[in-house]
Amino acid sequence: MKNCDCEARSLINTKIRTRDKVELACDVYLPPHEGRYPVILSFSPYNNTGVRSSSGLSWANRGFAFVSADCRGRFNSGGNFTPWINDIEDAYDLLDWIASQKWCNGNIGMQGGSYVGFTQLAAAVSRHPALKAVTPSAIQSDLYAIYYNGGVLALPFMPAWHIGMTQRAGVKAQPPNWEEIIRKTPLSNLDGYAAIPCPSWKKIASHDTKDAYWKKNGIEGRLRDAKVGFFIQNSWYDHIGAKVFSMFNEIVGSPGFSKSTLKKYTCLRVGPWNHGVNMKEGDLDYGPDAMVAEEVEVDFLSSILGGKEPKTARNPSRIQIFVMGANKWRFENEWPLKRTQWTPFYLGSSGHANTSNGDGWLSRDKVEIKKCTPDTFTSDPRNPVPTCGGRGVGNSGQRNQSEIEKRKDVLVYTLPQLTEPMEVTGPVSVKLFVSASTPDADFAVKLVDVYPDGRPFNVCDGILRARFRGGLDKKPELMKPGTVYELDFELDVTSYLFKSGHRVRIQIAGSNFPHFSRNPHTGRKAGIETKMRKSVQKIYHSSEYPSCIILPLIPIHSNLSARAVPIPVAP
Repeated sequence: MKNCDCEARSLINTKIRTRDKVELACDVYLPPHEGRYPVILSFSPYNNTGVRSSSGLSWANRGFAFVSADCRGRFNSGGNFTPWINDIEDAYDLLDWIASQKWCNGNIGMQGGSYVGFTQLAAAVSRHPALKAVTPSAIQSDLYAIYYNGGVLALPFMPAWHIGMTQRAGVKAQPPNWEEIIRKTPLSNLDGYAAIPCPSWKKIASHDTKDAYWKKNGIEGRLRDAKVGFFIQNSWYDHIGAKVFSMFNEIVGSPGFSKSTLKKYTCLRVGPWNHGVNMKEGDLDYGPDAMVAEEVEVDFLSSILGGKEPKTARNPSRIQIFVMGANKWRFENEWPLKRTQWTPFYLGSSGHANTSNGDGWLSRDKVEIKKCTPDTFTSDPRNPVPTCGGRGVGNSGQRNQSEIEKRKDVLVYTLPQLTEPMEVTGPVSVKLFVSASTPDADFAVKLVDVYPDGRPFNVCDGILRARFRGGLDKKPELMKPGTVYELDFELDVTSYLFKSGHRVRIQIAGSNFPHFSRNPHTGRKAGIETKMRKSVQKIYHSSEYPSCIILPLIPIHSNLSARAVPIPVAP
């Protein structure tokens, strides 16, 4: 291709043959003048070819080649698309083709979020020598945790996305009514109700245990062998974000990390967003500093591909977190923080903690009474507690919980008004002593911030299906009705400042739908069950059964010297 007086040169709908003879489609954008350039790759299932790419033009103007490619089975690429399958091999073959082109100088970086972030992780796992840096956002490496939380299938986004993505792009059909479909049973037949046959969905709905299926198809544990620099971004309210710290720790904890040429530049930024950087959700405003500019990511790629040290290497530390409530960015050295004070807050009541008008309370002191009346609620899968905020796509983020706390099937425990600020940063977990009238039951827990005017806003939440109390990768064990069991599980991670005059609260319920699928309470797997029944569930709190929430408290005085460095904000 000759030099030209234009914005960029382009090669449209170029075909690349993979090792199994599937043709991947890509568009190539090049600077106006011939030469060998570093390359930025976007490998996506979301119609990446055949349309004018503003990103491609921007990178060409910076002196980079830009390649946008469709995943196999999507849009202009051949083959069939099954999420999470083939991406490692396809990414390697794509990188191999790019590296062999006369316009490539042998240095390739990648960018993008969500599934486009996953293809970067897959490319990093492929260990192609030309790949030098990746900037994945809105993604994590634990595939099981993308679909399941505490053994409970996540709805409604994941089935709609997964099943819809396997339909050949361009097929014209009546869009499924997913709001109706996710209420149907069994869960393994949601593809049938959508009239989009999807064998891979049936497998996902039937593998509620973190078993060999997930280990075979996932990349968790494989990033430690990658050789590239990672600039990872995620969010406190992204439905694919709870395990991003685990992924980060896997990378920086790999052998020889500090001496690696490129991997040593790895860093992480977590903001108060939804499924994507700067994507706002919820009722609260975190101020102008919550929005960040693209320039840090651009510099990371540009510098590493140009053989230079990125600006992030001069940051005080590798981790940047946005502390909600304080609404400030802060740098930290590790996760969880070494200065964490793991503090239990114990549940108590006179047996009537139902609704926010009940008698439930929280205390730093253990309950001294040996026996007390447990709190009881009836969980009805036909009338589940509706989702209000949390991680997700739509109806997510921090939202007013007032209507939720009016329900009799929601227990509420509240700490007295704070006389000084209290920061919670890290993994939040609970220890609950419970029983149920059914062979299985779910326990959904929320951490809540109650404002001085009485408005309650969720901070983070989680759920556990009781059959998985021994571990998500262990053989499930049903409950014996009426028997008291101890449940220990992590809700989520967060960084949040409860201000003086606010109150800390937790909610406990038997459902959080449609964020999580309903427990049929029959003892059969939810993926295949069609029948449902009510469950009478109890929470015990006494000296014998010290139910509590364990908060990772960060001493406020220790943050006075914290590394608060201005973050470039979006214009």
